[in-house]
Amino acid sequence: MATKTEFIAARTESRFKDTYREFLAHFSADGLFESLVSYLQLNFDSNELLSAQSDPNKYFRILEQALVTLYDRQAIVPITELNEVAQEDLVKLRRATGIGAEDLPAPPPPPPTAAEFLEQEVREDFAKISGSKMMEKRRTSKAYEATYQRIAGTLSSAATTLHDLGR
Repeated sequence: MATKTEFIAARTESRFKDTYREFLAHFSADGLFESLVSYLQLNFDSNELLSAQSDPNKYFRILEQALVTLYDRQAIVPITELNEVAQEDLVKLRRATGIGAEDLPAPPPPPPTAAEFLEQEVREDFAKISGSKMMEKRRTSKAYEATYQRIAGTLSSAATTLHDLGR
């Protein structure tokens, strides 16, 4: 019968394998897991490892660190070239551990929110459509009106002035 720690460790290892399954699929399973076990035995004393195995998050982070370290040191070598999904797993590993993360491109900016799209629409409408059409949009949409009121002070219009050119 498995102890609580063994049960937690097995569940964590299963979650780890599932999380990085595409990356792990590019390696010989036997050699990979032997390498992981060796890494853990060399870098952690038995009490430290036992303690980590009873904490799923800590053990998961240790497994991530071990995998990316072994890969970077070429202690494990893929049997085929990493495909796009495996490379995404590697990027995820690097971001999670910080190992090699400095060489990664910056993550893409998050997509604009609905509020940001609405603000952009109000700004564009202010610059491009007639005042009567703008008023109609403000009357028919509470969100549009609220956004307009919030940013009204930052909107600028093209002012025209009358100049006497001496004609």
